[in-house]
Amino acid sequence: MAKRTHVRQALAPEVRVYASRHHAPSVGASFKVGTNVLLDSHAPITIGDHVFLGHNVMVLTGTHDPELRGQARQDQQAARPVTIKDGVWVCSGAIICPGVTIGEHSVVGPGAVVMRNVAPYTIVAGNPARRIRRLREPAATEAPC
Repeated sequence: MAKRTHVRQALAPEVRVYASRHHAPSVGASFKVGTNVLLDSHAPITIGDHVFLGHNVMVLTGTHDPELRGQARQDQQAARPVTIKDGVWVCSGAIICPGVTIGEHSVVGPGAVVMRNVAPYTIVAGNPARRIRRLREPAATEAPC
């Protein structure tokens, strides 16, 4: 993996990415992002090399305990890290939930809500996101990107 960089250094000024002050997201080389992307970084967000996030993608790390009620639920906040591995394409409108890892070279379909880990070389779509099919892995002599 290439040198990590702060997310704001990887983007053109007209792209709006909202990252909380708690944890600066870490991105790899050749990170591309559409407009109006939310990186809710209450826990670490790690994004690999050659990753593309489409328009209106949300990557969420903050959550609350559903067993609590009323003010207790509002006051208590937990956070779980999100990892998006090398070569991933997250299509427009997708939501990546806290604690998820998206495996290398996977594709998340438009509007998908990803609540569980995604295996490498897999296409997922829907709400909740489900496996659509497995992608061909490159031969040992091929470069994956």
